[in-house]
Order: sequence, then C-alpha cells, then structure tokens
Amino acid sequence: MAFSLSQKTEAILEMFDKRNIYIKAEITAIERALDRKDNMHQALFIDLVRVIKFFDAYLLLVRNGYGEPAACLIRSIYETDLWMRWSLISRENAEIGSVALNGSICL
Repeated sequence: MAFSLSQKTEAILEMFDKRNIYIKAEITAIERALDRKDNMHQALFIDLVRVIKFFDAYLLLVRNGYGEPAACLIRSIYETDLWMRWSLISRENAEIGSVALNGSICL
C-alpha cells in the first residue's frame, strides 16, 4: 500500500523544512562566533547541532509514514531544550554539561 500525507501535513512539513534550512545556514555564523574556551558556549553549540540532527531524522521519518517513531525524536528535542535552558542558568551547569558531553562522566 502506498503512503501519502495530507495536504495540510505536507504544508506543515514544508514550513519545517524552510526553518531547518535557515538554521543550518546560520550554524556557520554561530560556529564562528563560538568561544571555544567557554564551556557554556561549547555545551550549547553541541546541543544545537544535536537538535538539528534529531529534527532531520524527524522530518525523514514523518515523510515516510513513521509517525510514532518520529514522536520519540520530538521528546529528545524537548529534553535537549530543557538541558540547554538548564545550562544557561549558570556556568557551573554548563561545565557539568560539557563534562558529560565529552564522555568523562555519564549522567
């Protein structure tokens, strides 16, 4: 059986695609402005790249009819958003996040 999305869903995915392309275009500028010695900057940039990858996978799954697995990625994006907000609260939080992201400890 062939899979097809409704016109409304296709329009929403098209809007998401445009936003995703815009963010990917801006990532280079963000990377140039990144202070590599600042743990907060590093943790947030790594999380931003992670969210972009999750969102790419989400779009791919939805377009191919795998809505339920795609929903798991939305949760991952949400959890990463919470992690980013927590990292912004203090430098100490960002340093903990940076250590966790570099694999020195597991949270």
